[in-house]
Order: sequence, then structure tokens, then C-alpha cells
Amino acid sequence: MAAKVTQNVELFNNAQKQVYDVVMKLVNENEGRLIFLHSAGGCGKTFVCNPIAAAVHAQGKVALCVAPSGIAAQLLDGGCTAHSTFKIPLQVDETTFCKIAQNSFLHELLKQIVIIIWDEAPMQHKYAVEAVDRTLRDLLKNDVAFGGITVLFGGNFQQTLPVIPKGNRQETVAASINKGSLWSSINIYFFIFF
Repeated sequence: MAAKVTQNVELFNNAQKQVYDVVMKLVNENEGRLIFLHSAGGCGKTFVCNPIAAAVHAQGKVALCVAPSGIAAQLLDGGCTAHSTFKIPLQVDETTFCKIAQNSFLHELLKQIVIIIWDEAPMQHKYAVEAVDRTLRDLLKNDVAFGGITVLFGGNFQQTLPVIPKGNRQETVAASINKGSLWSSINIYFFIFF
């Protein structure tokens, strides 16, 4: 796994390498920060996420890779949908908790995670993201964002936003992660290619 990481990191451009270095520093120092990697489709967000997950695994640590859809999750090494991984209810609001039981296998796994990689995050309803945050704070007994786990969000707000049944433009935009309570805590990195 370490060889795969080295091989992929050598292919990074400067912006990708910078994000890789920042995220790995946060993971290695157990800082529990929130990062958002923003760029247009096809600019290499997932290409950066997979070596980060592999580097964490190569250290014997646990990285959890999720996305809002099965298609997006398949692009992540070991990826699953956020709803199935975190047991997010289908109907969410500003008070929703995920359906993860205390002392369950998933609860025990969450205690070991050092990073969550959440690709295509703008597709996820802000209340779903906030439900995971709320649940992790409760389960891990740590009242900082995501219970102190570093989270790397990736995505592009010019692609698909959350689906709001019969919702208008304003309702769709209001449901986006950048309109949620966590957004002010997220450090944003951009990939820009000309």
C-alpha cells in the first residue's frame, strides 16, 4: 500500500500535493479538522482522496470513505454510501441523529477512525452531514466537530446539489452543505486549472 501511495503522490501537481500534505499532517497529529476540497469535475479530487486513504491504511490506521451515491462511492477505494455507512435516516432535519447504537460494531469502528473522506459532499443534504456530526459528538463523547475526527470533504457546487422533492431553487440552495452550521469551521482548498 505504501508503494501505491508513493507512486500516486509522484503524479500530483502542486495543489494536489499541498492538500495531501495538509491532510496527512492533520491525521498524523490527530488534529480533527474539517477540510473541503473544491474544484471542477475531473480535476483530481478523488485522485487525491484515494492515496490519502491508502496512506492512512498503510500506517495501520482507519480511514472511512463515503459519498452520497453508489456511483460516487465506487470511485473511492473501499467507498460506501454515507447513508448506509452512518445509518442516516431518509428524512432529516436540524435535530436528526443517525441510527448507530452505543457499543455496536459500528460504534466501536468509529472509535478507531482517524479520517472520514466524504466525496461529492455538495450532493448531500446539510442536515444529513449535521446528523453525522451530531451523532459522532455524542458517541465519541467529544463536543468538537465530528467528535474530533478529521473530515476531508470533496466536491463542486456547480454540479449536482441535494435533491429536494418538489423543491424550488431557493430550497435546493438552502439545503446545501455550504448553508449549514458547520461551513464556517471548514478550511477550503481549490484546484484551479486553466
